[in-house]
Amino acid sequence: MFLVLCFIFSYPLVTSVNPLAQDIENAFAPIGTPGHVLGTDNLGRDTFARLVLGLRTEILVCAAGTLLAAIIGALVGILAAYFRGLADLLLMRVVDIVLAFPNLVFAMLIVSLYGAGDLTVVAVCAVAFFPNFARLTYGEVLSLRQALYVESAELFGGTRLQVIRGPLLRGVGPLVLAQAFLTLAFAVGLESGLSFLGLGITPPAPSLGLMIATGQQYFMQSPWQLLIPSIVLVVLLVALGYVADWVRDLLDPRGVTRVRRGARMGFAQRRNGMPFGQGVGA
Repeated sequence: MFLVLCFIFSYPLVTSVNPLAQDIENAFAPIGTPGHVLGTDNLGRDTFARLVLGLRTEILVCAAGTLLAAIIGALVGILAAYFRGLADLLLMRVVDIVLAFPNLVFAMLIVSLYGAGDLTVVAVCAVAFFPNFARLTYGEVLSLRQALYVESAELFGGTRLQVIRGPLLRGVGPLVLAQAFLTLAFAVGLESGLSFLGLGITPPAPSLGLMIATGQQYFMQSPWQLLIPSIVLVVLLVALGYVADWVRDLLDPRGVTRVRRGARMGFAQRRNGMPFGQGVGA
């Protein structure tokens, strides 16, 4: 995944092919055409160059929206769980209201107010996904408030801001980071759906959803114009899901330790002739 990202972000700097340049005479050039490894679209634009530029634009826009959602959601969850009372009531009710509506509803509302574009997609991702971070940090901070190092920080004269910036942020940071990679996959899917409907990244800038929508119209002339971006989108979503799982396992050593300890106990019980799960005190 890292090598793919490096290629996506470095390719537009070294290629001589303009992904926005039109050549009507070479429209629907087949795969393997000299100078067009993946052919051209209905306007004669290079499919490979548009695919790489579209991936770069999509990842940047969705990453910005995910980062904004993580900041807002983490702040809301920490404030609601730490201060409780009125802050908890107001902030978490807002989160519940946002979660009650489908993401596409908020997307269409924001697009109708501000129009389609990169900044609109960032706002849509921030509004749609900040409740996930808020609920995650809310539950974690509720448990961290009872931790000894948090209580010690308060007893030794730490202000509320110092406690939040110190032990609480360090406690929820790994969870927020793991959730961010998973949310990035959902953001890419949401942006592709919006672009497919004409509500995301505006042309002539390419995006996977827009390329899929265009390829659908000209499927009979050039089926690869639909199949190639569809396959790339599926592979990207699956790769982001695997990266999210890897980051979660990497940043949650307690979970890995529990799994390894359970495996060792099961092996020892089977070696001693005991049924699995029936140890001392079972």
